[in-house]
Amino acid sequence: MIIFFTIFFNFFNFSPQAAELEINPSAKQAWVIIIEPGSHLFTKFGHSAFVILSSEKEPMVYDFGNFIYDDKFLHEFFKGKAHYFVDKKAFSEFISTYKKEKRTIRLYQLNFHSEKVVALEQKLNKILDSSEKFYLYHHFKKNCATQMRNLISTLTKGEFRAFLASRKGPTWRRSLDKALGKYTSMSLGLKLILAGQMDKKRTMWDGTFMPLHLEKALKISSIKQGYFGQLRPLVKTSILFYQGKDHGNSETDLFPVFFAGIVLFFFLLPFFWFKNLFLTKFDVLLLFFLQSFFALALLFFGYHLEICAWNINFLSFFPLFLIPPLLASRQSFYQLKTLVFLCLSLSLPLLAVLIKPWIVQNTFPFSEFMVVLHLLIIGQWLLKYHFLIKNSEKAVLSKSPTQSQSREFSDKAAKKLATVENIEKGETGNEIKKTNLETKNQIEPKEREEQAGRKELPVFDQSSSDHENS
Repeated sequence: MIIFFTIFFNFFNFSPQAAELEINPSAKQAWVIIIEPGSHLFTKFGHSAFVILSSEKEPMVYDFGNFIYDDKFLHEFFKGKAHYFVDKKAFSEFISTYKKEKRTIRLYQLNFHSEKVVALEQKLNKILDSSEKFYLYHHFKKNCATQMRNLISTLTKGEFRAFLASRKGPTWRRSLDKALGKYTSMSLGLKLILAGQMDKKRTMWDGTFMPLHLEKALKISSIKQGYFGQLRPLVKTSILFYQGKDHGNSETDLFPVFFAGIVLFFFLLPFFWFKNLFLTKFDVLLLFFLQSFFALALLFFGYHLEICAWNINFLSFFPLFLIPPLLASRQSFYQLKTLVFLCLSLSLPLLAVLIKPWIVQNTFPFSEFMVVLHLLIIGQWLLKYHFLIKNSEKAVLSKSPTQSQSREFSDKAAKKLATVENIEKGETGNEIKKTNLETKNQIEPKEREEQAGRKELPVFDQSSSDHENS
């Protein structure tokens, strides 16, 4: 018989201790249920809920993590205006969904006497029947884990909070990196939009915004119990109810590497095909597009979410200094003023890199990556300016020096003739006419000599022909 039950529980991934919940206890019990993270985005942080056991009815679950998923939910969620609510359902109905997702389920019995369990149940039912049922969701301050944490602290008269507040905890950003993976697309996206509040030092009380952190806090906490107020562990017993599979980041997320590689390819291409002047301007346009897109995203989240305000990453994506190089023509693009604006655009991400030791927020790898892109564009500009523009000008001057000199002489002569004509039209008098004649004689001495020579030549030719006839 023992072998039969062992095979049965192993086949359905049950722990033998799970049968304790099916036994009707003599007194009410309060349990905390912890569900490990799943594979989907909204399940990456795990889940938690209260379970109330009594001898009269089926175990009931009080869940703070419910929301109505409709067309407006994602828009309100990104703007920080999503509303969650508390729901009450049977234990078997609650765990069926997580079993289908193959997520591990653990249970922890709180070391509360029957009076505190009744007080917790009454408090939960009161929340269900009041306006407190709906609350404005905040991922770090108000969610399923923090709501449960606050209730436990209230029932322990603040002892739970005092115990956790006296111990150091990880920063919010470090907790997210551990849950999502340090360099995954989701963690890098959150690292981009979330400001320096994510990197501030936290206590264990502030860090209990995830169910797994709540689980750890319950395991190590002690509260005063009994008539003499002796310290006892907050958790009386724990059981592994369902063993699921590991939904961690086993698969490598290559999208950030692929995206960075494609961008670097376009910025390195002009160095191999440097005779094409259009590629550098295309890279400036690509950089302007990237900076504008991320800058608008930072402004949007910074306006709607206080945890995204005053983000240092905005320095790395400030796009306005790239507008003058984009508006420049193909000829005026390779002038020193374009280089000045490119250097100004480089100065902002470089500033974000230099001030990192004195600020809380960790901006890596965004500021460093933008510095590399700016340096590549400036390198393209210098290469093409010296080896193409300068060399082409020297080649033109070396091939036709006489033409260039004749052009300079004709330009000077045209300017002087223009000044003479203006003087003749605007002023009168003999002196002015004399000066005009003198200037004309100075400007065209060669032409007068040529005309005089032409008049004398026919006479010389005629006399010579008569002499030959005689």
